[in-house]
Amino acid sequence: MTTKKIIKLTTNEGFYLPLFNLKGLKASITPFFGGDLKLDQHHYVLEPTTEIDLFSNIFSRNVIFNVNSNLYFLNGQTALQQEDELIYETDLLYQRVIRSNSLFTIDTTSYIPQDTNIEVHQIKFTNISDSKLDLQVTTAVPLYGRSADNLRDHRHVTSLLNQIETVDHGVIVKPTLSFDERGHQENHHVYSVYADSKELSLEGYIPVLDDFIHGGSLHFPKGLSHVVDQGTKVNGYEAIGAISFSNKTLEPNESITLYMSIGVHEDMEASRNESLAYLNPEAFQSGLEKTNNFFKNYVKGLQFTINDQETTNELSWVVLQPMLRRYFGNSYLPHHDYGHGGRGWRDLWQDLLALIMMNDSSVYDLLINNFQGVRIDGSNATIIGDKPGEFKADRNMITRVWSDHGAWPLLTVKMYIDETGDLSLLEKKQFYFMDQFTHYTKKTRSKTKINLQTDKKDEPYQGTILEHLLLQNLVGHHNIGDHGFVRLEDADWNDGLDMAHHKGETIAFTHMFANNLRILASLIKELPSEEVLVFEELKM
Repeated sequence: MTTKKIIKLTTNEGFYLPLFNLKGLKASITPFFGGDLKLDQHHYVLEPTTEIDLFSNIFSRNVIFNVNSNLYFLNGQTALQQEDELIYETDLLYQRVIRSNSLFTIDTTSYIPQDTNIEVHQIKFTNISDSKLDLQVTTAVPLYGRSADNLRDHRHVTSLLNQIETVDHGVIVKPTLSFDERGHQENHHVYSVYADSKELSLEGYIPVLDDFIHGGSLHFPKGLSHVVDQGTKVNGYEAIGAISFSNKTLEPNESITLYMSIGVHEDMEASRNESLAYLNPEAFQSGLEKTNNFFKNYVKGLQFTINDQETTNELSWVVLQPMLRRYFGNSYLPHHDYGHGGRGWRDLWQDLLALIMMNDSSVYDLLINNFQGVRIDGSNATIIGDKPGEFKADRNMITRVWSDHGAWPLLTVKMYIDETGDLSLLEKKQFYFMDQFTHYTKKTRSKTKINLQTDKKDEPYQGTILEHLLLQNLVGHHNIGDHGFVRLEDADWNDGLDMAHHKGETIAFTHMFANNLRILASLIKELPSEEVLVFEELKM
């Protein structure tokens, strides 16, 4: 199995790679070091990125190399670097970029360690010319440090909340408060950039973006001499992780290596200790190997082999997709930038298909947990929480029903039963979701204290998994329009076929619901019990 890819880039094709760990840190990174870094919707370390931003990489990761009094950038966004040769290497899960010209090469490896919420970079600068090079290095990573909501909402006001401090080999910013849709809350997160090099001496810091730009821009900064000492504190400005190193003359074939981290933590001590720990060759290489081995071992859990070796190798990345989906959801990559994180209803069920094929031991509990999102009217919750089985009332009061939602859970359950033979899953009990919406969201009621359906005694009601499946498919099958086909409601899985709420019908899911009822009938025949328990109102 080979997952490594190496290509030569001549233009910016909009490529990017996801980086993440199981602690929840997520990144998108391009060969030009664009993309962003975040924990969730409300904790972005770097400025949030969309598809179009892939071609505007300046407000992201960068290092400035002053070579013989000319400025060159790690991201290559200078006039002097438009003819650079670019070799782009990706693997599970790291990025390596080798940028070369007639004077020097910059060899950069980037990844997210599995044990801490930092992104780390090893940047090796080598003089490949026949002459000496005078070199001065300054990191230049603008620290966004707030909610994505603030990109266009209170951007300036939230910068006034920033508490910036220069610390040993680092710049940190800790806003006093967060302003977003959750209200005004005390902030506990620390955003940071740290850097170190054995070959270079640290000169100082430029922690304030205004001072760094100094009437220029991020493309043409005019404040690179505005260096302050460790222990400097500044409040109320946009921050930048600009760490300046002293001049060094490089002989031909001589190299320097810079280590840089970008991170987010919930306390100062963890920020310092965990960041500094990776700013050396031994820890960096060890973390890289652990990250690569973790993901390689994961994709070995399911392998496809076909005659075409190149496609076989590509399919290893497909195995990783369900895990990526769980952590990035629909919101945290440049081409998946809608919503506030999390997954949709369909995602819950289709993501389990790969886990079933991999014989993942968590599938059984995840299946049962997912059914807690079904309403007693056959519809389902649309806001999916971060924890298994966590569903929330729609915070925006958007009363939408996707006509296909009830059809998908059975496909996943059927696959599980076919793989395991475990029919007992159908007899397990689970709660129902309850919020203000009823009657396929056509009616509302007062909000409930808990999002669980209750019975006449005001006790949370539990029904079997089979009951949930019968409810979803019977309601979906009988919800028909004037032509006898299932009503489209607000959309089916092809969301281009929407805006037909009153008269639209979906032929595809008319057939799918009908076939689902045939599948359910065959499963019921295989059950050891001669009786099927359902709540009274479901009886036909």
